Amino acid sequence: MKPISTNGAKRKRTAAVFKPEWLKEIVETETPKSKNKLRVQLCEIFNYEDNRLVCLYCRDAKTTGDFSNGKFWDGVWKLDFLKCHLNSKSHTESVIKLRSKNPDCRGVLVNMFLESPAEKEKKKIIEERKRSTSEEIKVLIDCVLLAVRMNISMLSVQDITDHVAKYVTIPDSWRSKNYAFEFLEIINISVQDNLMADVASAAYHTLTIDESTDISVNKYLILYFKYRPVNSSQYKTSFGGMLKLDACDATSIVSAVREFYRKHKLDLNKMVMFTSDGASVMLGKLNGVAARLKIDVPHLVQQHCVAHREDLGISDSWKEVKLMKEVETFMRTVYTIFCRNSTKRSQFKELANASECESIAFRPLNEVRWLSRHFALKAIIRNYDVLLKYFEEEKDNDINDPISTYCYKKLNSHQFHITLEVLNDVLFELASLTMAFQKRGLTPLEAYHLAQGKLNKMRMQYFGDTVNWSDNVKNLLSKISGKVSVKTDSILTFINILCLHLGERFPENEIEEWSAFDLTAIAQCDYGFGIEHIRSLCSKYTQFLQEEKVVEQYNDFKFLVSEKIRGKLINSFPDMVTLAFQNDQFAELAKLMDIGGTFLASSADCERGFSLMNSLKTKLRNRLQLEHLEMLMRVKSHIQGGGLIDLDKIYSDWVNLKDRREKL
Repeated sequence: MKPISTNGAKRKRTAAVFKPEWLKEIVETETPKSKNKLRVQLCEIFNYEDNRLVCLYCRDAKTTGDFSNGKFWDGVWKLDFLKCHLNSKSHTESVIKLRSKNPDCRGVLVNMFLESPAEKEKKKIIEERKRSTSEEIKVLIDCVLLAVRMNISMLSVQDITDHVAKYVTIPDSWRSKNYAFEFLEIINISVQDNLMADVASAAYHTLTIDESTDISVNKYLILYFKYRPVNSSQYKTSFGGMLKLDACDATSIVSAVREFYRKHKLDLNKMVMFTSDGASVMLGKLNGVAARLKIDVPHLVQQHCVAHREDLGISDSWKEVKLMKEVETFMRTVYTIFCRNSTKRSQFKELANASECESIAFRPLNEVRWLSRHFALKAIIRNYDVLLKYFEEEKDNDINDPISTYCYKKLNSHQFHITLEVLNDVLFELASLTMAFQKRGLTPLEAYHLAQGKLNKMRMQYFGDTVNWSDNVKNLLSKISGKVSVKTDSILTFINILCLHLGERFPENEIEEWSAFDLTAIAQCDYGFGIEHIRSLCSKYTQFLQEEKVVEQYNDFKFLVSEKIRGKLINSFPDMVTLAFQNDQFAELAKLMDIGGTFLASSADCERGFSLMNSLKTKLRNRLQLEHLEMLMRVKSHIQGGGLIDLDKIYSDWVNLKDRREKL
């Protein structure tokens, strides 16, 4: 205890009677209010009444002694008596006793045990007022969904919530990144459980898989399912998951797929089609993934992605014609000139602006990307006149520039110009076919008709009685008519080889069993049409179908469909499937058609999945691990596919997570 004088004058410390001004003395001593010493006046500790001095601390602590009941000195009063008492053992014990009753000075467990019922009730009321509401938590969950939509890191969610907190009330306690990850996990679990429940309850499903590597060179296997949910006539294709592979061989992939089915309690026998690209590890006849799965699933049909097939057909045709190699060399040269030199790119844009022409960026000729040939050639055709002027000036300015001379010579050739225009028309047709092949839920029957329709169009256009050139080609031919002799044999040879290759990759017998549901054939069918094919399908799927009932129902069904085709009420195979589901008399036949409707012709969904993966796992987020990456992909795929996130359910699941003590 250190006495502190209240003024500069010397104070008398001894008197015959007690002096009240002594209580204004300031001292530094222990108090029940804090664990540290505080500066207080003696009047806060002592009380003088009826000629007796009482220590308030000792009295409240009910300590035995004179200062508890009132101390009295006969004849001599000293200020030091008060200060000596502050250092006494009885006073110190009184302070400690009172301090233990102060909630601010004791531990949490001590508070919990010493709280009276009234204090507990009061505390509960205060906590209720501070408690977060369900709507506030939903705002935080929605902020996580916004981050997923915007492809930003979960670490940025706290910045979003802090910004939102400027305008609405949201709790401080749930804004950290840890809770952002927790909300994401709950959303992912909800979406995944619903998907796996739908796939498990569906009568059949198609598994589409592909393997690739991410920016960190990790090997991943991506899975998509096509299925028809129970009590729905619409088919869905959904992201199933991602698996990390130690090796990209068939054994590792098959083991990973089986483990995935076991983990999510899916029936492998319900898989009716396996769709993938044409890699031998996937579709090899003896040891491919499909062949190994077929051991367990005898009725499994393997499908080579139609978009990959078309691209392979174009590549094979391209390599067989010398003229196409010259065109490819020219396109690669032009792209290299402008993509690697910003000065030349700027000069080209200035020339285009001066010529009042709209220039477009040149595109690379990439062998592993669909449509790359079409995009690369389209850019050259759009910039043709400006390119010709540019290389003419470059050639004149630098006579020793062999590249500019080569490009100018090619562009100035009428033969080469017409070849590019014709090739651009052909690639445009093939690009439109590729886009059609990328349609979600495309069945092999639809894909076959699209391919055959495009092939028939090209054959009729270029190999009929006369060649039907496009308007652009006709205009070019009319400009040089009588001036230069133009030969089109080489480009027509390429088109012919192309049609042959595509015809081989889309053979007529590919869907022979399912030709019983061909619209054109049904429109002109007789009584015995399709019966043999229907019986063949029933024998293949005998565990799902009753053959005689299917045949009987098909006889009635095909004539009903024939009438609806004439009335233009049915235009596609999915329309027929819907008709079968809507009529109970075709219930058994509908099971067979359901299998065909579940088939998936393209693995474009897997390619879209890898594009999504690359947009999420960028150079700035290259440390994303599989678990977190899969969550983000599943939630974003669900949102992009038009799926809804039930915030009420997510909130309820979150509250029940880990059996929280506080039920909000």
